Amino acid sequence: MNAVSTSSVRQQNFMHALRSQMGLPLHQLVNDVVAYTFGQPMDMQVGLEMARIAQIIQKDAVYVSFANDAARRPSGFSVIYRELHMVDVIDNCVPFAASDCEPVVLVSTRANEQFAIDSRGSLIRLQGKPANIAAGRKLAMQRILAAAATMGDAQMAGCQIVRPGDAPIAQNPLAEAIVCFS
Repeated sequence: MNAVSTSSVRQQNFMHALRSQMGLPLHQLVNDVVAYTFGQPMDMQVGLEMARIAQIIQKDAVYVSFANDAARRPSGFSVIYRELHMVDVIDNCVPFAASDCEPVVLVSTRANEQFAIDSRGSLIRLQGKPANIAAGRKLAMQRILAAAATMGDAQMAGCQIVRPGDAPIAQNPLAEAIVCFS
């Protein structure tokens, strides 16, 4: 991981911008249960690999596909969602923003559902689709691209490159959680 290409950093920045526009900060959270990932276009093999990784790291995942290593814009969005007895891979999602100040959600183009981040930082599955998906998609992409443009040109700390079949490296948990008594 010593040499990271400009294209990889651009793709990494897009993924982190999506994370921030969905409402999560870029630093590690106390309830760190959603992984943001990117790679080649989603297919059966990639879906199986992402499901395997989600199980190992015990996190749901948002997956941003790029057509190739040099692609400047994503070719797709997917959600890897862990259920009680299975891992569901939902491909063909689109980012959607209802307004400039509402968090971005991922809307399934195949089913009547969307995925959002709740107040605990968890990925949740919601029934229904928002109205005017085309306009919301355009706004979401504008916001994500604008956020990505403000990020640096180096690989962010904590990012990992996981080759197919490799085990991801466990992240160090936060040293101490903030404890609140209500």
